Amino acid sequence: MSKQHEDAGRSTQSPWRRRAEAVAVVAMCAAVLLAQPMGAIMRHAELTLVEIEDSTTPAGGATIGIQLDAPLPVLGVQLDLAYDSSVCRVTSISEGSYFAFKKSEPLGLTFFHPGVRDDETGTVTKLASCRLQGETLAVKGTNNVATFVVEPVQPGTTCGPEDVTITSVMVVNDDGLVVVATGAYADKYMYLVPLGKTI
Repeated sequence: MSKQHEDAGRSTQSPWRRRAEAVAVVAMCAAVLLAQPMGAIMRHAELTLVEIEDSTTPAGGATIGIQLDAPLPVLGVQLDLAYDSSVCRVTSISEGSYFAFKKSEPLGLTFFHPGVRDDETGTVTKLASCRLQGETLAVKGTNNVATFVVEPVQPGTTCGPEDVTITSVMVVNDDGLVVVATGAYADKYMYLVPLGKTI
């Protein structure tokens, strides 16, 4: 075959080769995405405020759970709350059950910080919860990270979850990476996926 024919053959094959390579790359990316759990693509965690029935709740007030729904394991959570201080005040904040250990894990140790509460500005800042020690540090599922009680400022009025807002959130995954960060923690956002690792 002459050099001219070789060049002609190479020029006609080149676009097909490029297309094949492009298809291969797209197929590889699709395979990687499909190999991940849907939660890894759609979301890492969701925090909501839910009212809890409690006989000790003060009249007109509410006991509220900060519910974490995490389809993938997380190591810890930090968040801020805001509320209308002319309507309600926070009277107590307690650790929830999300990171709690079972009785069969006596060496399990958790950390809980109720945050800095300010009824004048209507804020709770840097409320945090995580596991410090135990066989399993990362947890997934749905449960309350913390619970808190609000009571109305004015007698005869009511207040509840609708008067409170989660303003900032930071969620750390089982690699110690910040995978969700909003509000005051948004500048700490990182989304790093180690090769072969699902987060």
